[in-house]
Amino acid sequence: MEVSITIMSALLRKNEGYLMAPSRSKLEQRVTDLEAEVSNLKRKVAALDTVQPWWEQIIGTFEDDPIYDEAMKLGRQYRESLRPKASPRGKK
Repeated sequence: MEVSITIMSALLRKNEGYLMAPSRSKLEQRVTDLEAEVSNLKRKVAALDTVQPWWEQIIGTFEDDPIYDEAMKLGRQYRESLRPKASPRGKK
């Protein structure tokens, strides 16, 4: 609250004087709205810390799935087929 008062008093100064009452009222409302928005954003950020990462949410989805195991086997075979073949040593 102390920060809000300091910010507001700094914003209300204009040419070494203060703004008129209607403008001050509008400024106070804007500061109140901004404080509410900051509070809302803080809640959202705090909620993000409790969300489980996507990769933890799908762990075990394909456990004991023969189709998934076959897909992994075929993928491994394909990647291994892309590796350069080792040349026999001693031959020139």
